[in-house]
Amino acid sequence: MILQRALQLGWKPGEPIMSRLILKPIERNPWQADIGTTYSSMTGIDGNITLGHRNVLGAGECLTFKAQGRGSFHQFQVDMNKPELGRSHNKIGLSLFSGNNADISSPWRQHSTGVSIYKSIGTTWVGQDRWEYQAAARNFVPLANAPLELRTSAGESFLSSVQYTRIVDRRDDPLVPSVGWAYKLFTQLAGLGGDVRFLRQNAIYQHNYSFLPGWVITLNRSPLYYCSFTYE
Repeated sequence: MILQRALQLGWKPGEPIMSRLILKPIERNPWQADIGTTYSSMTGIDGNITLGHRNVLGAGECLTFKAQGRGSFHQFQVDMNKPELGRSHNKIGLSLFSGNNADISSPWRQHSTGVSIYKSIGTTWVGQDRWEYQAAARNFVPLANAPLELRTSAGESFLSSVQYTRIVDRRDDPLVPSVGWAYKLFTQLAGLGGDVRFLRQNAIYQHNYSFLPGWVITLNRSPLYYCSFTYE
């Protein structure tokens, strides 16, 4: 493009080229605000609010506040993360959270308040790996159809665990997808302190297919493995 412009200005091959390159940065608004709501015949109205700043301390640090509500379920989270220099998709962060689990497919209900420290590598489109330590005070309420290992953990407890998550997301929209697929592999080991000890593994797969305008078929599969243990 530069050579084409030089020829247009009368430059001839063999003559010295003297040019000036001017870079004009365009400032990006660092604030983010998202408000949305969805309706499901199974869960009713689901509302969510996200407020954030993408450059809090001047080096790409991102501070985000999230709130989500659905009937009697609610979640609040404050997250602060810093990108790795030269690799903005790699991040280390700290999260404070409080609320109920909102996954109606889980055989338990839980209210927890705590903190997590995490390191994530990669993007969800290509594949993201996340290592996390979590400490939380919780009130754990298994449902009647929950396995015996879960029912024996009912009540208030303090959870200290390490977690690993692998996510690949090829959907067109993470909230209301119409095409694409995604999967999540999750492993949690609790027992590094606290008063609950277990190993939990979960795999979630979703495939979305649009066969008519406005109509989408969604297939979900979520096997769960849970094993509690004690120290002798």
